[in-house]
This record gives sequence, structure tokens and C-alpha cells, in this order.
Amino acid sequence: MAADRSFATHNMAGDISYTNVSGNTYRFTIRTFTNISGTTADRCELILYFGDGDSVAVPRANGPSGVCAPAFDGVIIGSCTGTLKHNVYIAEHTYLSPGTYMLSVNDPNRSAGINNIAASAATPFHLEASLVINPFFGANSSPSYTNIPVVCSPVYSFYNYNPAASDTDGDSLYYENFLRGTTGYSDPAASSSFYIDSLSGDVVWDQPTTIGNYVYDIRITEWRNIGGTYYQVGSSMQEVWNAVTAGTAGLDESAYTPAISVYPNPSPGTVHFKMESTRNSTGLLCITNSTGGLIKTIEITGDPELSVSLGNLSAGMYFYRLVSPDKITIQGKFVILAEIR
Repeated sequence: MAADRSFATHNMAGDISYTNVSGNTYRFTIRTFTNISGTTADRCELILYFGDGDSVAVPRANGPSGVCAPAFDGVIIGSCTGTLKHNVYIAEHTYLSPGTYMLSVNDPNRSAGINNIAASAATPFHLEASLVINPFFGANSSPSYTNIPVVCSPVYSFYNYNPAASDTDGDSLYYENFLRGTTGYSDPAASSSFYIDSLSGDVVWDQPTTIGNYVYDIRITEWRNIGGTYYQVGSSMQEVWNAVTAGTAGLDESAYTPAISVYPNPSPGTVHFKMESTRNSTGLLCITNSTGGLIKTIEITGDPELSVSLGNLSAGMYFYRLVSPDKITIQGKFVILAEIR
């Protein structure tokens, strides 16, 4: 294993996924997002444990050529939290026989100062996935993740995040809070509730009450319908870094809660958005589906109430996001009812 450039990686977020190549051969992809501010801490390679007693040092696969050849250097990206490094590690492995295998990646350090993990800098960063090889189920690839799991939300504002997981096999996906019950972890503090919707994957935080950095893990379990019976065929996970920013700190919270009323909800097709504060009566309103796909963008120019016709949409849950000129973000969701025939 090549030497690391320093002793810490300062991991903030990441995920693990896999794709069936052929037979019992799989390709594994690990993404990590690391804080490089004020440090050269880095990982040129990670150890991936395949769950069958074998493991491998996986060199980084993205970015320009690095100083710890043959690894690449990763890619510097900008995010709402500042400058990060996006790292991708890819490996293939062939299993000798069917079975259930637990994959894992462990790094001894994660970023310090996480509000909802005690002694976070001393708590290992951990990603895992389960792989089920069973001829009866057929080949399986885990969901892939579209969204970068480093996000920001203002204090005292409704917030939701979705990993935008896509499963090419068409399996049913079940989402859960993987860190809950882990020593040192507690759910982020909320004025009302914090939860992960088990069917949609939406992380709902209503509402952050304390400025700072938080993490939560989303485990996605795949269920395959074979002859009317559902079988668990694998799982993967994403760890999300959520920075709660000043936003409305120091202002009257009642001026923002609720910021928008949505009615009727559920709706047969026309949704009314009522701005409860003149501060939120201008900006850009974006409507997305449950996977983060953009449905409609509307510029709000001062009207206190807006009616939006959405009768062409399929029944289901949708989300709105209003970004005001002073960068206050208000989010929420609504339901479109099935057409009655």
C-alpha cells in the first residue's frame, strides 16, 4: 500500500455502490468527499474488504496524475461549505461461489466538530454494502447515486434532501437511518422532527434549530419481486454532510414559520402557494419530483399567492424549493392525487 501524504483524511461524506459485470464479477465504486481547508490530508488509496476474506488497496481513479503514483489526485470542487476534494475509487472482484457478502471501507478519521457525533474526529468513517449472489434472484446491481452528499440548509427553515438513487434493475427500494443506534450518534436537533422517508428516500428536517455541521447515513435496501414474493437482494449506503448555516439566525423565527402555505394538499392538480411573509414573496420557485428531476421553475415577482396547474403530473409526492433574493431557502412537499375515472 502506498504511503499517505499525512495521517488524516478529514472525511465529510461518501457512498458505495456496485455493478454486476458478468457472472460473479462485480465492479465497486466508492466516492468520498474530503475537507482540504488548511491541510494537505489526503488518501491516495483505500482498502476495500470484499466480505469473502479478500481485500485490496484501491487507488484513486479520478483527477490529474498524483504524487503517489499510480493514484490520481482527485478533483477539487466547490460546494456550499467551501472547497472540497471529490475522490473516486473503482475496483473489480470475482467471487468464487454464491453467497451473501458484506463489503466495507473504513478510514480512521472523519472531520472534527460534527454536532451529532460525539468525538467525531476519533470516530472512524465507515461505508458498507451487502451483496447477494443467488442464481434464483438473477444478477443485481446496487442503486447509483446522483446527488453529491454535501448540502447546506438555513437554521429555522424546513429542509429535505434526497440521494436521487437510481436502480437499473427496477427493484423496490427501502430507505432507513443507518447511524441510528450507533454509539455517539444522535439525530440532528429539530424543532419538530427529523426522519428519513422509508419509501421515497427523502430526508425531512423540520426544522434545524442549531447552527453547525451534522451527518446522517442513508441505507438503501433492495427488494425484488419474484412470483409475488419480495426478496432482499442487496443494500448500499450514502453518508451525508449537512451544514446548518446562519440563515435566519438572530431574526424572529415566527416570520419564517410557516414561510409558505400549500393547499389543497393533497391536490387533484392545481396547487396554490401562499407566501406568509413579504420577505418570501419574491424569488425562484422550483418544483421537482421524488428523484430530484426538475418539473417546473416559476419566477415569483411579489404576488402573495400563486396558483400552479400540475394536472399533467402522475400521482405521487412532489417537492418545492423557493430561493429568495437574499438566499433564504424554503422547502416543502405536496401530493398529487390519482385521477378519478
